[in-house]
Amino acid sequence: MNRNKRNKAAILLTLLGVIITLFIAVFIFIQPTAADSNIKPTSIPSITPTNAPTPISEDTSTISPTAAITIAPTPSEESSHNTPTPSEETSHNIPTPAEETSHNAPTPAEETSHNTPTPSVNPTVKLHFINVNQGDSILIEDNDHFMLIDAGINEKGDTVKKYLKKLGVEKLDYVIGTHPHNDHIGGLDTVINAFKVDNVLLPDVSIDSENYEDVLEAIADKNLIITRPTVGDNYTLGNASFVIISPNASSYEALNDYSIGIKLTYGSNSFLLAGDIQAVSEAEILENGIDLSADVLKLSHHGSSTSNTISFLDKVDPKYAVISVGKGNKYEHPHSATMQAVNERAIDLYRTDKQGSIVFTTDGKIISVNVEPYAITSSDMTSDAAEKAAIAKGY
Repeated sequence: MNRNKRNKAAILLTLLGVIITLFIAVFIFIQPTAADSNIKPTSIPSITPTNAPTPISEDTSTISPTAAITIAPTPSEESSHNTPTPSEETSHNIPTPAEETSHNAPTPAEETSHNTPTPSVNPTVKLHFINVNQGDSILIEDNDHFMLIDAGINEKGDTVKKYLKKLGVEKLDYVIGTHPHNDHIGGLDTVINAFKVDNVLLPDVSIDSENYEDVLEAIADKNLIITRPTVGDNYTLGNASFVIISPNASSYEALNDYSIGIKLTYGSNSFLLAGDIQAVSEAEILENGIDLSADVLKLSHHGSSTSNTISFLDKVDPKYAVISVGKGNKYEHPHSATMQAVNERAIDLYRTDKQGSIVFTTDGKIISVNVEPYAITSSDMTSDAAEKAAIAKGY
């Protein structure tokens, strides 16, 4: 009995020893060795979904950047730091379309400003038939573009200059002296001396006249070149254009027939202005093939019967007519034949001697006038004898 108890106790002690031995062995196996005592256990990083926000540490003060780690840029960072954006490529590497236009080639406006009409801020054209007594002076304006045709006698140069300055004129694109008679070119020297002028047009004829010499001197002082226009030549004035219709020959008996004549067109409206052309020049114009139809006709030679022939008047077929003339002039202008022809054709007439300066305004479709039409009466019909006497004297 005692022996059995001793045997059981021995077995239990043996098992206990085995258990203790196994426990010690396992404990020793899982503990780091002395050589590995400085290696920290590697933690498995948590994986964050690519679309999820990155967790933010509650205590960021202890976080310092890891020197050994280089973070690859995101696609947006690659665009902003490593390669230029499309806008940067445009602004730094290649010129924009606007830059290409402004530095390498003229803009459409620059290309066409001298060849074709350019757009207008205020699309109207005005024709001023300035009252210079017995003489002609016509200002044509298209916004900042101006053309002056004649300037009355020498003493009226200041009148024309003041008229232009009141309108704010600083530069004249064109100055046209229709022909060398004093009542047309006399005041041009004053105007040329007072304003910047781009172009001067004169007919290829000259006379021995102090007034005419003054004009030539003013042109020379401004270093301007005289243009001798040819029939059919086309010019632009802002949005308007004009064509030369006379003179058609190189030699005339009467100085009046050398007059430069133009037809100005703006939109569907047109104006025919031809200085002092007489019957000879009118007949030539009728044969040169240019369309003469016009809304407004300046009656040539101040309404003289030596001009404004029936065939010419009917070919132009105007709705409006203007006579630039002086009160009580010795020429008996305007003559009865002209007044009668205008009256018979129901043409609206305007006269500077009766109504002052006449201003026509057009938007290219509709024409308006600053005064009402002049009513022709029997008092406007001068005697044939008086007219013939004036014509005989060369008036």
